[in-house]
Amino acid sequence: MARARPRVVYDAMHGAGAGVLDAVLSGLGARVEMIHGVRDPEFGGRAPDPTSGSLHDLRVAARRARGTELALATDGDADRFAALDGAGRALSATQALALLVDHCARTGRVARGVALSIATGSLVERVAASHGVAVTRHPIGFKHFRAALASGEADLAGEESGGFAWGRFHPDKDGVLAAGLLVEAAAVRPSLAVRLAALERRHGRSHCGRIARSVQPRALERLAALRRSPPVRIDTGRVRCVRDDDGLHLTFDDGFLMLRASGTEPMLRVYAEAPTRRGLSRRLARGAALLGLPGVSPDSG
Repeated sequence: MARARPRVVYDAMHGAGAGVLDAVLSGLGARVEMIHGVRDPEFGGRAPDPTSGSLHDLRVAARRARGTELALATDGDADRFAALDGAGRALSATQALALLVDHCARTGRVARGVALSIATGSLVERVAASHGVAVTRHPIGFKHFRAALASGEADLAGEESGGFAWGRFHPDKDGVLAAGLLVEAAAVRPSLAVRLAALERRHGRSHCGRIARSVQPRALERLAALRRSPPVRIDTGRVRCVRDDDGLHLTFDDGFLMLRASGTEPMLRVYAEAPTRRGLSRRLARGAALLGLPGVSPDSG
């Protein structure tokens, strides 16, 4: 580790990362405390998904462990990650990716480009641009990044659900690699919290989230109609760009709204970005209303 030995709390969620990420970090000099570190095919009776609702134990452990600088979780097969700061506050996927892109650019690991999903917050794109790095946007699903990574068009790829890849290693998401790079970044002063605050002051905040509901035929009909005739304005926001290759994606001056049927499960999802949390909640609610879906609490991203 560079210049410090960060204290890290790691939740392996009884998955494949147990004995791997903790061993790598310890070998590099980090001080690691692990929870849920026994591999279990039933994952302790919980879904091994590192979303905000499943990080309670990690949050508690991070707050109890004195001097914690970073808390990390990986999902069941350790290809996705989530991060909390030392106070147990969750970093959104957008914030974590912005830190990773900034760190990789500063350490010479990215020069050709960054590939992002169209549901990833714009803070990541603005950070990449500040380093002179081009960004391409792709449909949701990590498979859409592989060609860009394999061809060298992009060095890094990231998505809204905690997936990250560095093409030098492999053109697929790797939660262990992402977590390791974040810990490397945490070993260099100033702290990640200070650096994130600086990035948001310079480039603006990006609040992202999504809501999901089971597929309903009427909602699918509404989505099809909206794709045929997209709105030109949502509330006070004028639609600046429309993309319909992966559901319906509407870009505004201050964020986006995306309506999409999942390609892997019978779910309809609404994604949004706005400059404030209140604006995000309004935009998500408006998207749900367009599909005739009842409002639900969003997952941050």
